[in-house]
Amino acid sequence: MDLKQGASVRSDGIAISSDRSRLYYCPLGNRKLYSVDANALANRSIDDSEVAATVIDEGDKGGAVVGLESDAAGYIYATNYEHKAVLR
Repeated sequence: MDLKQGASVRSDGIAISSDRSRLYYCPLGNRKLYSVDANALANRSIDDSEVAATVIDEGDKGGAVVGLESDAAGYIYATNYEHKAVLR
């Protein structure tokens, strides 16, 4: 795809917690941040409904977010292009 011809690049924010227990994600077009149990997600012996039961609505992202990162203290950082900021 030639980006010079008006195509846009879109990505979801995704990060794993520093203790590797939760995977955080934020779908495009949605102002919510979610997390899912990383072990359940990686376990191929359990079905989708069991994985879905581990999803937590972490609340509003605070704006348009494309990048996520976590730190050892358990904080999640989000690049927020709407406000030209990094949110914690």
